[in-house]
Amino acid sequence: MDVHALYSTLAATVQPDAAVRSQGEATLKQIESHAGLLPALLQIVAVPESDAAVKQAAAIYFKNRVGRLWDPSREQSLNQDDRLFVKTHIIEAISKADSRIRSQMLASLTTIITFEFRHGATWPELVPTVKTMLASDQRHIVFSGLLVFLELVKNYQWAAVSERTALHPVLEEILPITLSIANNLKAHAATSLEATEMLKCIIKTYNCSIRLEIAQHQQDLASLVPWGTLFVEVAEMQIAPSALNMPEDAEDREKHMWWKLKKWSYQCLNTLFGRYACTKPEKRYKNFSKMFVATFAPKILESFLKQISLAVQGVWMSARVKQHLATFLEHCVKRKTTWAMLKEHLSPVISDFIFPLMCFSQEDDELWHENPVDYIHKKIDPPMDDFKSPVVAVAALLQSICKDRFEQAFMPTVGIINAILGRYNEAPADKKDPRHKYGVLNMMTVLVEQALDERSPIRNDMETSTYPFLRARACDTLLKFASEMDFQVMNAVKDPELPVRVEAALALSPFLRYPKIHDAMKPHAAPVMQELMNLTNEIDMDTLTHVMEQLVFEYSEELTPFAVQLATQLRDTFMRIMSDANYTADDFDSMAAMGVLKTISSLVLSVEGSVAIVHEVEAVIVPAIVFVLENGVLDLYEEVFEIIETSTFSSKAVSPLMWSVLPYIYRTFKADAFDYFEEMTPSLHNYIMHGKDVLAASAEHQEMIFDMATTVLTAEDARQSDRAYAHLVLKPAKSVALRVHAIEIVVNALFYNPALALGVLEQAQYTTAFFETWFKQLDDFERVHDKRLSILTLAALLELPTEALPPALQSNWTYLFGGILRLFNNYSEVLEERLKEQRIANGEEEDDDEEVEDDDFYSSMRRDDDVSDDEEEPFGEKLEALAGAAAAETTHTFDDEDEDDDNYSVEGMMIEDIYFTTYLDEVDVHVQFESLMESLAVSGRSAVLESTLSPEQTAFVGKLLKTAAENRAKAATAAASASASAATAAQ
Repeated sequence: MDVHALYSTLAATVQPDAAVRSQGEATLKQIESHAGLLPALLQIVAVPESDAAVKQAAAIYFKNRVGRLWDPSREQSLNQDDRLFVKTHIIEAISKADSRIRSQMLASLTTIITFEFRHGATWPELVPTVKTMLASDQRHIVFSGLLVFLELVKNYQWAAVSERTALHPVLEEILPITLSIANNLKAHAATSLEATEMLKCIIKTYNCSIRLEIAQHQQDLASLVPWGTLFVEVAEMQIAPSALNMPEDAEDREKHMWWKLKKWSYQCLNTLFGRYACTKPEKRYKNFSKMFVATFAPKILESFLKQISLAVQGVWMSARVKQHLATFLEHCVKRKTTWAMLKEHLSPVISDFIFPLMCFSQEDDELWHENPVDYIHKKIDPPMDDFKSPVVAVAALLQSICKDRFEQAFMPTVGIINAILGRYNEAPADKKDPRHKYGVLNMMTVLVEQALDERSPIRNDMETSTYPFLRARACDTLLKFASEMDFQVMNAVKDPELPVRVEAALALSPFLRYPKIHDAMKPHAAPVMQELMNLTNEIDMDTLTHVMEQLVFEYSEELTPFAVQLATQLRDTFMRIMSDANYTADDFDSMAAMGVLKTISSLVLSVEGSVAIVHEVEAVIVPAIVFVLENGVLDLYEEVFEIIETSTFSSKAVSPLMWSVLPYIYRTFKADAFDYFEEMTPSLHNYIMHGKDVLAASAEHQEMIFDMATTVLTAEDARQSDRAYAHLVLKPAKSVALRVHAIEIVVNALFYNPALALGVLEQAQYTTAFFETWFKQLDDFERVHDKRLSILTLAALLELPTEALPPALQSNWTYLFGGILRLFNNYSEVLEERLKEQRIANGEEEDDDEEVEDDDFYSSMRRDDDVSDDEEEPFGEKLEALAGAAAAETTHTFDDEDEDDDNYSVEGMMIEDIYFTTYLDEVDVHVQFESLMESLAVSGRSAVLESTLSPEQTAFVGKLLKTAAENRAKAATAAASASASAATAAQ
């Protein structure tokens, strides 16, 4: 490929002129699959004279193409010549690149390592190249080698233990080299930013190497001592406040390379202690754990206590360092050796380290006033990365001290806290610092489990403070102490400060558990709900919607008059959330919107008793439903289908408005909701059950439901559970006779040729779904023939060797035996009834029953709310067609003549047809059952079976075997009599 032409094309893509830029992008699109593209891009990146913007564009495009083309299993993959060129030159390009270009190239390198080294083992030159770079006398080459080694190790950091085996010799070979480099860099770290960054890279690489396991050579003292010493020395290193261009702003200082270096040193020590030397380590690390706790942990703790002392004296430390210090101390609490040391320093650790961090800080105060919403998300509704917070870490440390060492530490800790509170109370009014009281409340919130003990002298009433952050903290404390304290939370819900209102709202939930408070809240339910609605318009918090949902559930009667108004506000809140959010983005936070939809669902269910109100609420919320379905907001499908289900269930009818939603459901299913069929099923079921009149008259609606169900039934990639749900959707529209008939088509096939039929079911991935469906319908097999056919089929399956059964049945074969017992349950009575009907028909016996006219009989059996056969016919024809198609696939059936005419049902009752006969009528199922039991005994499975039977079932089996013996005796007597008669006749 012409490198100069490619350079010109890339230059066009970064031009401000839109027309030139579009032309350049179009040209790139045309040549993206050409051979030689990646080598040409790499050459542009590596040339120092290239324009910075063009190099940046080339690096990004290179990274994207590597990500798409390097996987050899993809249909469109990179040719071998290009692969070889890139592997040969990419590391050199990294060593020449500046930081912006280097980050793109390292990302590309990670992809290449994944396929060429970790999975492919086709890059043997990689490790020798890294060693050569690390031995260079040029610092930038060494630094590049460290970065490449870091990417190599990172590639394995979350890999399974079996995959990491190939990394062990690499670590054993290169880690000593990087340790030597690190020791040389220590002396320069306080004065050279490059040395600091290189040292950080080395220590970060070590941490990546021990994320999931620590190799045996790393556990040896020869390795652990020098590495551990390095980490402690780095943790203890101090620099002048103005060194390394350290910024004055605390937020910028947190991001400085010096504090990143310190963070990784602490992280390594915490990983070694917390993962591999914990109280219950994996068996392979037990020896390491004992050695680390006895030899290393005390020395590290001594060093860390000195660091805490420096922090108390005012030496600035980053938040992550404080977090790691607290985390290490938490590990120390759990081990006897280190606890003995820590216990001696308990008072200063709590009062001088934990307490200041749990107080309301100056940063908190600024955030409260400048951006209360951000304050709430940081302090009340913390994000997922709050484990990095030193406040969270010291809270965990405090709880561990009082929980894990309760007898020794709880009361002394309470004494320390009381002393702090005492100093606050004794101070003159103008000297009282309310932030200290906040810290006390914060600490007691952490100790709620221990503080509620009868021995705890902390049950003090709490007053309404003039300081808003104290009011907020008091509400949070009430959340934990709700059963013990009294506080005007109702007033706090209307507080002018947003964080106070949020904490008050969250504190409401536990109060509702107490009958007196619950009853007292009834008159206030509507205004409180209004305040919560106002809150959700100010801030998006899923925890707030949980409180709203609870209020709707607890006070449904009180809120019913306001249901439509609440539904309107909830809908508007939902639409506002969606308008403010980028719901098409991968990082869309759906929790708040999800919570509002769940509250809507609870609201609909709460007004179940009034169909009119349900329909009014439907009119309000349908736009929200349509919005989600029209815009394909996958994260909210489950909640929307739940609302549809709740609405149609609560009204026991499908309103015209909800019928208008069905086409949206159908289009959504066809577009991107195939995987959500399970969530759709209850809604579709309600459409069929509660909207049968409209469904029977609307071919369009029938076609939608039928198409969705059959699409799932016939899709190759459908899960068995989805196929079962598709069956459930179609099931309400089918008559009992049709269901039994459809099932018996497969049952006939299983009886005629079990192995072949099971093979077909397995190939269709329908074995489990079919047997679940069959056994769910087993009670509908009411006629003699139905029972006889099913008993003989199940017996035939059980007589097969266990290994001949599909996996799903091998572990559940006793379940099949249970089905036989269910079918035998009233078999004798049904058989006797059939024989009686035959005798009556033959004139051998008179019918004692009162005659009933056919019309009256049918009308007495039909419920008023059933649709007629004529109304069901259009939908039924489709299902009969399915059954017919299935029948065409079977090899042979024994009872398929005139079944459509003779085997009918009346509202769920299968009618016995005495004129319907098959050769199976001559088979004695009791004798066949006896034969089955003998077969199970011979195969050694009878003992397993007996262990699963209840005493009642065991007795029933004995009764069946007794009947079999009696029937054999009768048959033998009849045969002897017949033989004697024949002999007499012959004479």
